[in-house]
Amino acid sequence: KFDSVIRYLEKEQAALIGQIARIETIIFWKGKFQQPALTLVQTHADTINVAGSGIDQTLIQAQPNIQNVLMQAGEGQSIVVERMHLSLSRTSPLAGFVSIKGENAGLAMFDMKLEGYTEIDDHATVLEPGTLFDVTGFVYAEDIIAQNINLVRGSFLSGTGLRRADDKEDMEWLGMRQSGLYRCLFDNFTTNETGLISLYDSVEPMANAQSNSKDNNKLKKQKNVPPYSFTFQEVIFSASVTSLKLDG
Repeated sequence: KFDSVIRYLEKEQAALIGQIARIETIIFWKGKFQQPALTLVQTHADTINVAGSGIDQTLIQAQPNIQNVLMQAGEGQSIVVERMHLSLSRTSPLAGFVSIKGENAGLAMFDMKLEGYTEIDDHATVLEPGTLFDVTGFVYAEDIIAQNINLVRGSFLSGTGLRRADDKEDMEWLGMRQSGLYRCLFDNFTTNETGLISLYDSVEPMANAQSNSKDNNKLKKQKNVPPYSFTFQEVIFSASVTSLKLDG
């Protein structure tokens, strides 16, 4: 499990002098994994690749945790997730899938299946994660199936400060592709929110009275950064609605 990987990293770090041990790729083999939060800042990598063995072979469910998320990136850390099946759990109804914050961060996903848990009646759901993917920076999702996800509240994606990934050296293989959803299927995705996807142009941190001129100049520079578009290409919504109007 992830905890054993981190323990190994800490052991290796203790043997190094003047260097930092890093893990840049985590691979889950075939099977079902009930996983507490993956606190990826512990890997010490700017970009961490979390890969499975295929959407029908690697299933990961979130166990209850204080972060209320399955994968938690460090400040400014990017995540690439691919070839796996992520599932919400009735035992951790507040947990989303990924949370990424910080300047020059982002999320890329490929060949993924995302799923809720099976209920006879969609209105019996107890899931209310806020959002499944909370991302600052770029968001690129390709070949994603999101099915049978019924939320009391919460959205699929909350994206802030969207941009391309070409200014991040270790993500340059994404090239000039825009943030967006490409070849994605939403099948039976329902929520009480007014929308499945919320996009915000930028984050404008509040400058307090003690901010110096250098900080203020940085804020002005951030505000002048032009927003990039968010692309929807070959995206299908089937039996997906907002405002379920649940009883109770």
